[in-house]
Amino acid sequence: MKRQPNFGIRKPEALSAARAAGFNPTVVMGWFKKYQDMIETLGLENVPDHIWNCDETGLQDHFLSTRVVAEVGSPCFEVTGGEKGETTTCLASHNAAGRYGPTMVIFKGKQMKAEWLLGSPQNTAVKIYDNRWIKSELFVEWGKLSAETPNG
Repeated sequence: MKRQPNFGIRKPEALSAARAAGFNPTVVMGWFKKYQDMIETLGLENVPDHIWNCDETGLQDHFLSTRVVAEVGSPCFEVTGGEKGETTTCLASHNAAGRYGPTMVIFKGKQMKAEWLLGSPQNTAVKIYDNRWIKSELFVEWGKLSAETPNG
């Protein structure tokens, strides 16, 4: 590595074979062509307030350290709250003009905890659900909240 300063040891990110196969220039250019056609068909070329994107992500409450410094030969542990953490789902959106829509945060559980709302941004909806995944009824509820949100 000393002779090749442009190279280093890195930890690769996991990428499924299906996602890797779909991420090639032909597929990506095809998607953007369809997208451009749709924008033109709907007359949205100069209306960035009407072009929205939403996405969900899973937030982990248990993080794994990738590396630590320790004495050679000594055991090295990281004490955690459990072997596996819980995943919380977050659904967020923004438009092409740079405005953000409401956020929905979904916790697994049966009963809402007041502290889940502490420090949350304005127009944040906190929900509980059996498995913390976005289901159609929650997505529809989020859509209604988005439609009711000023500037959103």
